[in-house]
Amino acid sequence: MTNKMLLVSSTFLHDILNPVTGVRIILEQVMKGKYGNTLEEIKPFLEAILQTNNRVSRLVESENKSDIVSINPSAVRSLDLLQVLARLHFEYSALAKCSSLNLHLEAQTPLVHGAEVIADVICIERMLSNVIQNAIKYTETGEVYIRLVNEGDNLVVEIEDTGRGIEPKELPKIFLPYYRLHKKSRGCGLGLYVAMMVAKSHGLQIIVDSKVGKGTKFRIIFPYTDQLTYGLNDKIWRKQEGFRNECKQREIS
Repeated sequence: MTNKMLLVSSTFLHDILNPVTGVRIILEQVMKGKYGNTLEEIKPFLEAILQTNNRVSRLVESENKSDIVSINPSAVRSLDLLQVLARLHFEYSALAKCSSLNLHLEAQTPLVHGAEVIADVICIERMLSNVIQNAIKYTETGEVYIRLVNEGDNLVVEIEDTGRGIEPKELPKIFLPYYRLHKKSRGCGLGLYVAMMVAKSHGLQIIVDSKVGKGTKFRIIFPYTDQLTYGLNDKIWRKQEGFRNECKQREIS
C-alpha cells in the first residue's frame, strides 16, 4: 500500500471511528442514568445517536473513498449551511453535555446573501464535524460556540472554545497529517488535516486564532464569488482539478 493510499484509508477510518467513539461515550452516560430514566428524558440523546449513525452511514455509502481532496459530483448540491450547522449542533450537544460543556449555536440575522452553499454535502459535514469534535475534545470546562456570520459579503463559520489554547509556534503544524498537539491525547492527528483538505477542495479558507489558557477560534470562510454564490463554481472546479493533478505529480515524483 502506498503512502497516499494509507493516508486516504486512515482519514476515512478516522471519520468513522470518531463518531462511533462519541456514541459509545453518550450511551455509557445514558446507561448510568446520568440524564434521566424515562424515555422522555433520554430521547434527545437517542435522537442524537441516530443522527450520528445516519451521518456515518452517508459517509460509508459515499462513492468517493479513493481521494480525500476530490469532490464527488453526485454529492454536490445546494444546501442551507445554517441547517447543516443546526443538525451538527443537535448531534454534538449530547457529546458536549457528557463533558459538562455547553455547546451554543448562534447566527447573524439577517445574513447578507443568505446561507445557501453549493457543495459536496458529505465533505462539508466531515470538515465541520472534525473541527467541532476537536473543540469539544480539548475543552475541559466552559463553552463551545458555533456561529454563522458575515464578514463583508463572505459567509463565515466560527467554531470557538474556551479550551487550553495553542502555542503560536504550534499553529503552523496543526493541519499536518498525524500531527498531535497534545501527545497524550486521544486521536491520531488527522481531524484538522481532513478539515483543511475539504476546505481547499471547495475554495474555502480556514483561519485560526488562539491564546494559551484562553481558547481557540477557527474561522471557515466561504468567499462570495463573482458568480454571486457561495461554494463551488466553475472556477473552483478548475482549481480543484489542478490541485488533484499536482498531488498526483508529487506522488509520481
